Amino acid sequence: MKDYYSIGEISQLFGLSIRTLRYYDKVELLKPDYVDEKTHYRYYSIEQFEVINSIIYLRTLNMSIEKIKIFLQHKDVDVLMRVFLEQKEELMKKKRELAICEKKIDNRIFQLKDALERPLNQIHVCEIEKRKALILHHDHDKSGNIETYVREISAQYDIPSLIFLGKVAFCIDKKHLLQRRYQTFNSTIVILEQGDEYTGECFYLEKGLYVKIRYCGDHTDADLYYNQLLDYISNNHFKIIGDAIELSLVDYCYTLDKDKYVMELQIPVKKI
Repeated sequence: MKDYYSIGEISQLFGLSIRTLRYYDKVELLKPDYVDEKTHYRYYSIEQFEVINSIIYLRTLNMSIEKIKIFLQHKDVDVLMRVFLEQKEELMKKKRELAICEKKIDNRIFQLKDALERPLNQIHVCEIEKRKALILHHDHDKSGNIETYVREISAQYDIPSLIFLGKVAFCIDKKHLLQRRYQTFNSTIVILEQGDEYTGECFYLEKGLYVKIRYCGDHTDADLYYNQLLDYISNNHFKIIGDAIELSLVDYCYTLDKDKYVMELQIPVKKI
């Protein structure tokens, strides 16, 4: 058995790419035992095999380069135990984060399927469960650029972008609604879901009865459908008890095809 192995031979023996070995050299995790001054070829000694095996094992545990360095510099059972415990805590944190991401993906799949499969242009009366939300008090003309407005309030309130996706709703207050004035949003709300990390002040949309309609279009197309809802409410002996909620179910965040946009208008009511 020879004493030195080239970088190519080490690559084949341990299943590490030459690029990875060069990177380990650069970050001073695993430096060659010998570098030829003329050819600059890297050579590793047989004594380094144990170190390489340790690095491969710890990397399979998703351990960082810095933590592996600490272990190799202070090769000791106590140090390894501490590193393992720290790594386990990091993995548990990532596991919790991945579970939240999975839940968000499941929610989005359900919402998209529901938006694409339910019939449009039909008025429904249904009970909606209690919803947690944050409210941003800003009058905004719906003829303006909605995307620019959303970005501005996201930055102003320091709200993560992920919270916004598919959950921003605009409200028209009850007074303007009864006057059939739909041109101005009186407030913006973000409907939160489980796993959303937001520490600011929140409120709840209480569980209640809503008259709602879905249509293909965007906020600028809403007037016709508001009129239909108000006529329905009047003709069926309902009373409006709160602000209207204008929610984009499918918009520019999901598709470039405006023919696939889906909006939903919700008006809270009670029977009289």
